[in-house]
Amino acid sequence: MTSRDLQPEPVVATEQEQTRLAKLEELLSLPQEGKTTPRPRLCTSTDQEVELPESVMHLLRQLVHQLVLGKGVLITTFHQPLTIWEAATLLNVQSKDVEQLLDTGTIPFSQAGMLRRIRFEDLMAYRTQQTELRWQDLAERTLMSQPSKSGE
Repeated sequence: MTSRDLQPEPVVATEQEQTRLAKLEELLSLPQEGKTTPRPRLCTSTDQEVELPESVMHLLRQLVHQLVLGKGVLITTFHQPLTIWEAATLLNVQSKDVEQLLDTGTIPFSQAGMLRRIRFEDLMAYRTQQTELRWQDLAERTLMSQPSKSGE
């Protein structure tokens, strides 16, 4: 099987795998203490080894966590740079909302003919910023909803 033969397929862990997955999740969540701790490696039966890149570790942590919860997992792929539709899917909004963000300059993009493309890093920076703003807003609302202590 070549890498071109691999098609994303849904995966669900069996009941027999749950114990091993829980142990794997525990190992994956151990803090990496400094650079002296060796990075996880994949070893083959022929003693070949390769250090797992951080992007693979990040994906593996997410995948294992979802499987431990009993959820099915499907890996999706997207272009680099992203299309408007792919960006909308990642933000869980409509394409017209992403177009509006591009029109206002909120998210940077590049132009390829008539098509606009968005760097993944720029989209994730926007998403992170929006998440932080929502948390700040929630904190402010929580403070405002607490009773005043003026009677003390």
